[in-house]
Amino acid sequence: STSAERGLLGIVISDNSAYFRVRHELVAADFIEPLHGELWILVRDLLDANRQLTASTLVHDAQDAVVWGSIRCSEYIHQLADEAPPSDVVAGLARTVKDLARRRRLVALADELRQMAIDAPASMTSDELRARADESVAAIFSDVSDLGLRSIAAVGDSVLERLKKKESEVGIIQPLVAQRDLMGALLPGKLYMLGGPPGSGKSALMLQTMLYACRKYGKVALLYSIEMDEEEQAERSLAASTGLNAGMLARGIENDRDYEKVWTANEAERPTKLYIDGHASPTVARVRGRATRLKKLEGLDLLGVDHVHYLAKEDPRQPDYEALDVNLKELKQLAKDLAIPIILICEMGSGASR
Repeated sequence: STSAERGLLGIVISDNSAYFRVRHELVAADFIEPLHGELWILVRDLLDANRQLTASTLVHDAQDAVVWGSIRCSEYIHQLADEAPPSDVVAGLARTVKDLARRRRLVALADELRQMAIDAPASMTSDELRARADESVAAIFSDVSDLGLRSIAAVGDSVLERLKKKESEVGIIQPLVAQRDLMGALLPGKLYMLGGPPGSGKSALMLQTMLYACRKYGKVALLYSIEMDEEEQAERSLAASTGLNAGMLARGIENDRDYEKVWTANEAERPTKLYIDGHASPTVARVRGRATRLKKLEGLDLLGVDHVHYLAKEDPRQPDYEALDVNLKELKQLAKDLAIPIILICEMGSGASR
């Protein structure tokens, strides 16, 4: 099927950055449609030379460089761009194109091996034939990418792609200068841990960081408030906005003027997309499920867990230290899967360290 090839080409024409995520995985010979292989060479030459690639620039270069036959060059290339699927499927399409190419080579190799077995001299043993067959099969699967490895230049491509983007797209800017100097922006796919003794302001700092991202940059955030319930978090936010004491908000307000301040501050938060889950002891599976659904519905940008020691064990028989290690690894994977930063609060003290 050539549909994966068409989709792949359409994506890189429409979103040049997608090319750099898959360029080391494919060669022109991997495309079953010769025309697509020739277009891939042109795409490669344009983008590797730091030239801008659009449907129009590709048409300009392809008109003379590619044999079109009865196909209209401009119409075909613009159709590829117009029908391009979302960019986030480019890696999957590249794998499909590569997989189908290998299957074709395996089929051709089977015919070659059959003929080799027929024509081989009587002095050649079956073990020698098998060794040649193994070498031929290994050559088909000889890409370094099969090992799950990337060269330093390939990793550098990802860095360059990130640097091309606006700062607000690269990461989430933090509210305090000290935070920015120490940690920089909160980057997608990364895990950040705020540690400190009880009462040191960890929860307040994370809440303000998440509110800042939502208010100033319109981000969507999800806070797992395990240590405090939802109302306590809202009281902290309203207290910071009004200058009133959070304890007074918890006890109750006695005068209309302060109530009006709180009401006004709460109305100002209506556009703020900070969602709070106050489940007392969620598992990482629950966190993943809710975060994934919110990502699809609203486009989740930031996740916070307050705090990591209160996450439930997936296996109640696990020792605490082992369960914590498993939870941290799963949260790190979640950050990568959803391409969002995750902030964790960790209690630093004798009990927590044990």
